[in-house]
Amino acid sequence: MFVRANIVYGSTYALAKATTIAIRYSAIRRQTAKVEGQLETQVIDYQTQQNYLFPLMAMTFALHFTGNCSLHLA
Repeated sequence: MFVRANIVYGSTYALAKATTIAIRYSAIRRQTAKVEGQLETQVIDYQTQQNYLFPLMAMTFALHFTGNCSLHLA
């Protein structure tokens, strides 16, 4: 049980790093100006980008708390 919980808890860091990088990049990156002269839209504002990234962020928190609780119970 301890090894399994440790694997879940350890994989949390890799997923957290990846989602942090993706979300930060999406918040900084802009593309496709709708009107000339205005700022381009941030990539994070696109619904498809949010549908892809936000569940991964939620999974990171879920794995963190699940792995952390399992380690303390083992």
